[in-house]
Amino acid sequence: SGMQMKLEEIGKLLEALPPASSVSITSPDGIVRELFTHGGQGTLVRRGEAYETYDSAEGIDIHRLQVLVESAFNRTLPDDYLPGLPVHKIYISTNYRAAAVLIRMNDNILLDKFVVSPDARGEGLSHALWRMMTENDPVIFWRARRNNGFNEFYHAKADGYLRHTDWNIFWTGQPGFEEIENMTTAIISRPPSFVEDNA
Repeated sequence: SGMQMKLEEIGKLLEALPPASSVSITSPDGIVRELFTHGGQGTLVRRGEAYETYDSAEGIDIHRLQVLVESAFNRTLPDDYLPGLPVHKIYISTNYRAAAVLIRMNDNILLDKFVVSPDARGEGLSHALWRMMTENDPVIFWRARRNNGFNEFYHAKADGYLRHTDWNIFWTGQPGFEEIENMTTAIISRPPSFVEDNA
């Protein structure tokens, strides 16, 4: 009952604070570890975010999604990015701080964009989003540039991958060899989606 009361009070506190806020329950001896190490000491409570799922671009604030993607990648999308995609599913957190854009390609699912806003990294949004995404679609392909900062995360989440000159090709689930070969060819030949890449 004491912990339930603490969590209720923490919930009220977090509702009044910006989304990136957190509350730590620790002892006076553990405060230094909590503040200055990744592991910390005690209990860390963060406010979660719900996710909305869309089957098309309808109902999405396209401008907010574009701002999220561009801020996460520090690159510019073309104005017709979303309307021109064969959307399978789009997941967006309530406050547009994380999103995944999945499209249809060759009877398969391609993860076109997976983004978490820079100010939300480390809050667990990417893990929650990934879990939801792969529960709904166990077999997903995606590509990432060889120097992509998310590659460590992708390697941890992928069931397989191939290296190419410019790209790493990843997948989840257990697609067949022919499926992997066909998707790899299609993914490599797919034009880049950022304006600078097309110059």
